[in-house]
Amino acid sequence: MGNKKHKKITKLSNILIQINLKAILFDHDGTLVDSEGTHFQLWEAILDKYKVKLSEQDYKDFHSGTPTPKNAEILVEKYKLKIVPQVLAEEKEKITHTFLAHNTFSLMPDSLATIQHFHKMGLKLGVVTGAGRFGVNSTLQGHKLEKYFDVITTGKDVTNSKPDPAVYLLAMKLLGVKSNECIAIEDTENGIRSAIAAGLICCAVKNDYSSRHDLSIATAVFNNIGEAKNWIINNTS
Repeated sequence: MGNKKHKKITKLSNILIQINLKAILFDHDGTLVDSEGTHFQLWEAILDKYKVKLSEQDYKDFHSGTPTPKNAEILVEKYKLKIVPQVLAEEKEKITHTFLAHNTFSLMPDSLATIQHFHKMGLKLGVVTGAGRFGVNSTLQGHKLEKYFDVITTGKDVTNSKPDPAVYLLAMKLLGVKSNECIAIEDTENGIRSAIAAGLICCAVKNDYSSRHDLSIATAVFNNIGEAKNWIINNTS
């Protein structure tokens, strides 16, 4: 077992050594910020008005990491709600904006140190989210991170959000970099699929809300963003 693990790490290291690293592209929710618990609570409050009880486990299994419009479609179909998905999605966006007008999502452990280290290395940094821009702006402004990031692309900027690769392809276009010059850091299966479909090496970081997701499709999987940072540093020098 140990030999197999060693061979896998060696193979991945060889992939990284061969790339000309110019940019790191971060997912937002669940990767940079600890927000999924809040998103669950907001969906729970909305659905309560429709007499639907959304359990935290259901949210983890079927909704975490899914863009709001798609979640709205899933929920309307699953619970036979007498409302069109677009209106439900608008309700979610409205309640999220209200929350963020008075609060800022907490940063995930080691995310600040990771951002600062890659910025100091002279790499271009981007936030690539399947959600809207309001949440990212709240994070960057609330934690004074604007100076570190060169681009933000969101699900609102493309026709199809994650797991479609469009949002990553747009980020690379705006940065002027190619897929073999970037590494993505994600926390959900949808996000990983999006990054891989865009041709990127993708590091997956675990969290409580994506524990049931298939993260094994990523290039490498880590317990937290600090581990991902160290692996990238050690294998791209």
